[in-house]
Amino acid sequence: MDGVRAEEAGAHIRTMMVSPAFVKTGFFADQRNANLESVPKLRPEDIAASVVFAIEQPANVDINEIVLRPTL
Repeated sequence: MDGVRAEEAGAHIRTMMVSPAFVKTGFFADQRNANLESVPKLRPEDIAASVVFAIEQPANVDINEIVLRPTL
């Protein structure tokens, strides 16, 4: 993301990387692993809220990365 950030700085485009842990989606429905069912998962709305948070920052603030994990 640092390369894209540098390339687009003149166009006032901010970049950010979002790294979520397990997210509760249909992806796990096909997995037949009991261990995956007990793993805490984030909701898609949690990821969306973090992106909105980053977008709403003032123009002089650049959030580089957000790492999301569910609480235990």
